Amino acid sequence: MMDINKNGISVFASAVSDRSYYLRLADNSLVMIDIGCVDLTNKFADYKALFEAYLAELQSVCQSDVITVAALIITHPHDDHMNFLEYIMKSEMKEKFRFKKIIRSFPPKDWKPQNNWEKPDYPINMETLLHTIEGAEVITPKRGDIFNFGGAEFEILLTAEDAPDDAKDLNYFSMMLRQRVGDTTLLWTGDMSDSLSQKAIDIYGESLKCDILQVPHHGTPNGGKLEFYRLCNADVHLWTIAGQTFLNPDYMFAYGEYIIPTEVYNMKVKNIFCRGEEPTEIKL
Repeated sequence: MMDINKNGISVFASAVSDRSYYLRLADNSLVMIDIGCVDLTNKFADYKALFEAYLAELQSVCQSDVITVAALIITHPHDDHMNFLEYIMKSEMKEKFRFKKIIRSFPPKDWKPQNNWEKPDYPINMETLLHTIEGAEVITPKRGDIFNFGGAEFEILLTAEDAPDDAKDLNYFSMMLRQRVGDTTLLWTGDMSDSLSQKAIDIYGESLKCDILQVPHHGTPNGGKLEFYRLCNADVHLWTIAGQTFLNPDYMFAYGEYIIPTEVYNMKVKNIFCRGEEPTEIKL
């Protein structure tokens, strides 16, 4: 499945960003799933060095000085999933990117977080930022919408409208998407909460079966119920977090002993983490 690349499409786990995967299409343009990073491993001296390394990686993968982004899919407006975009638009680096479509589903403007670590104005500020990106079409998807980019089909499974009424933070608004490339199916989940995973179970049931699953919420607490993982029954788990960070109990189990991440990690799957020494390519 992952060695043929008959469609000319690959998924990449970045060696720099630990909050973003991206697809390289046959024409060397990208579909990006979130666009952010948290340097938990202190790999870079400062944020400028971090972003310059990310840009160099994308240029190498795309074989181009200017990066064409056929679609940027933002699962939810947390800064660790969008901070690279902020940096791009506020620096000279914006000349290196061409964004064609931006697909996002943000919470209602009157929503108020119940956790004091949230930035209440961040989604509104980011919505304003999106509409300053020259040439980009900003799209609000509905459940069931289908988008096709160079042979990669994306079906919207859950949007911000599926969040529970008592949503405590922005993770409860994460979009969920099913991607198909040929016979290969991937699920993108962002920071999907346990309650959203239950909604996915209730709506989709056994049709959640996929070949590749992006583990929700970096595999941390409130990152999907075990039944969700069992229904997905994936061959590959993608972790939007550095492997050495996940395996560090001081980070992963900061909330005390938490069994689900361990059980998910120990499933009979191939685990692929962001932040390897080189970008990891998964040929589709």
